[in-house]
Amino acid sequence: KEILEYLIEKEYPSVLTRKNLMNPTEATFKEVLRFIIRDWYGEFECTRLSSDVMELMSDFSYPYQLKESYFKPVGSPISWPFLLEALAFLCNLMNMMDYEAAHVSELYTINCKDEEEVEEELKHQVISAKCYREFQN
Repeated sequence: KEILEYLIEKEYPSVLTRKNLMNPTEATFKEVLRFIIRDWYGEFECTRLSSDVMELMSDFSYPYQLKESYFKPVGSPISWPFLLEALAFLCNLMNMMDYEAAHVSELYTINCKDEEEVEEELKHQVISAKCYREFQN
């Protein structure tokens, strides 16, 4: 449900129903994944599906470990729920990042006296985020 709502809200270009999301092809999975992360991750080249997706989820600090067997085949009834959960996690994460990006300057403007102070605070936040990402790796 979360995934379909996200795709509809973000104007996913293909027709996707709950039914065909429950039994996807590998191509559909890749297309949906690329669409979800496009704004924050850029182009996602997926040459080896399992290892590329596992690395991607690690980059986004996904709290669970995906197994290579989940991708063979993608829509299998046993492993598909795990991949759906990963997609739902990404949808929620992208929504959170979009919200923060839309509201961060508003938040700092309230607490800062002038435009220069806002710029300095935003630079500080960018540096802090980069340091945190480095720390995670």
